[in-house]
Amino acid sequence: MINVVSYIKIGEEFVTIDDPRATVEDPYYIEGAIELDVDGVVLFNQAMWDLVDQLWDYVVQGLESIEKGKPFKIFFPDQPLDIVFTHLYDDMIKISVDEGQYTVVVDRKEFAKSILGSVKPLLNFIAEKSPSNKEGCDDTVQRLEALVQK
Repeated sequence: MINVVSYIKIGEEFVTIDDPRATVEDPYYIEGAIELDVDGVVLFNQAMWDLVDQLWDYVVQGLESIEKGKPFKIFFPDQPLDIVFTHLYDDMIKISVDEGQYTVVVDRKEFAKSILGSVKPLLNFIAEKSPSNKEGCDDTVQRLEALVQK
């Protein structure tokens, strides 16, 4: 089972986009967090907060790379935490975070479909609140939707 929730950071607090306090304070530095666990293994948590729109884009880039048969490694936008995507067999992939401290094996299609439910509303919210980010947010959502269709 894949559980995912995206947050926007307001002051020192993390809120979902449904919270009336949710806003985009700085369109160039959108702080937030992702809580992501796969079968009880936590890959991302609030302590790993960062630039949430960019972090989701990195995850989508990882899925795109794997779909093309290439491994993928990148660091969080503002933290020394790495994310590694590795193709194992068929549609099974390994996702590792923080030098393998957090690792899961998951079906690529199931993972993409599951995260879309959190990514799309968050990035649509950011695009609405910060029109200067609309093009990038829309692009990330479209790329993820394309991966779900494959």
